Amino acid sequence: MTGPNLRVDTTELESAARKLSSLSSDLTNSAVVHGLPAAENQASGAAAAAVTAAADHVAEVCAGDLKAFGDKLAQAAKSYSATDSDGGQRVLTTMHTDR
Repeated sequence: MTGPNLRVDTTELESAARKLSSLSSDLTNSAVVHGLPAAENQASGAAAAAVTAAADHVAEVCAGDLKAFGDKLAQAAKSYSATDSDGGQRVLTTMHTDR
């Protein structure tokens, strides 16, 4: 929708949505790689495994949030385009009405 008070560039919104979706995929695919298990008598091995599991969980949650936000941006772009198109059509109809 464009006007004197609000200008929305739907192309930019769609581009941002695609970038967020791509970042979400990158984040999901970059989960921490688990190495060989440490010896049982090494407490640091268990701690490293716990940190890795926590990092994987955080990456998964962040990826989901990025994708959800990107989806909302894409929907907003569609809504703005539809509103713009509808408003433009009403203006054309009004201008071409015989009085």
